Formats: sequence, structure tokens, C-alpha cells
Amino acid sequence: MLASDGKMRLTDVADIEQVLRLIQSIPSKKAEPFKLWFIGLIFMIVSIMFITCIRKIIVQTNTSPASRIPAGFANEASFLID
Repeated sequence: MLASDGKMRLTDVADIEQVLRLIQSIPSKKAEPFKLWFIGLIFMIVSIMFITCIRKIIVQTNTSPASRIPAGFANEASFLID
């Protein structure tokens, strides 16, 4: 991985699936709160990424967010409208 000083450094990395598999493999009951917290964190990050992508699409298409929300979903999609 490229470091801030421009040099290549060896590092251990894992994607989300690998981290979740690692966490699932921990048999301890004490790990359950961490598992739930981590899954919630991942869900929040993915949700933010999704919302950001939708907003970029709306800006690129130069349309009103309200015009892209299907009838009946105005309350559920209100987070898209600033």
C-alpha cells in the first residue's frame, strides 16, 4: 500500500465480507454486542454511500429530487430532498 511518504508498505487488509466472516467465527457470547455494533456500522456506511450516489445522479440529471420519487413514497424518500 502506498504510504503518505510515497513509499510502498506491506500491510494486512480485509474486505467487509472477510471481516464479517472473521467476526462470525468468534464463539464468545461477549462478542455478540460487538458483532451487532459492527453490522450496524456497516449498514450505516453502505446507506450513506447509496444516498450519496443517488444525490449525484439527481445532480447530474439536473432534475428535482421530488420529481424522481414515485407516488406513495414521498415520506420514505424525504431524506433525498434538501
